[in-house]
Amino acid sequence: MNFKQAFITLGISLLVGCTPPIAYTTSYLFPIHGPLSTSKPIPVIPVTFTNDSRNGVGLIMAGDISFSLPSGESFSGRWSREGYINSDPIALAQQRETDISAAWDTVYGEGYYIADVLGSLIHARAILKGSNGNSIQIEFNSAQPWPTRGVARDDQGNIYKLVVP
Repeated sequence: MNFKQAFITLGISLLVGCTPPIAYTTSYLFPIHGPLSTSKPIPVIPVTFTNDSRNGVGLIMAGDISFSLPSGESFSGRWSREGYINSDPIALAQQRETDISAAWDTVYGEGYYIADVLGSLIHARAILKGSNGNSIQIEFNSAQPWPTRGVARDDQGNIYKLVVP
């Protein structure tokens, strides 16, 4: 084995050895503020996304989302970008009024919503009712290169960071 082959083998070994334990195909909610964020251990909530609708240029427009909270309450429903992309200016302004801008700033820092989310056409939302009657609003924005960034807020005072690979 020459020096070049040894160097490549070492590099590959290091990359494989440093692979994170979380699979890139699963999305997660991480409670970062509110009652769930004080639980010990802090729960990591797997989220399943499917994509089933594309627009004319291939942008994924909608799909299904499902997950269960540690309490056992399950949530499932639809997420969509439609309200942001196919809206006239008045409808878009009304939609933006219900964005969870404070959750974005809590998770990613003061001013993040205005700087990186507001005005983005790559913004999606889901408003879900749980099996026990609680509700949660989830928003994600794939304007960033990788990974998609997102947040969620439930009616129990919790704010979550959403990571979508």
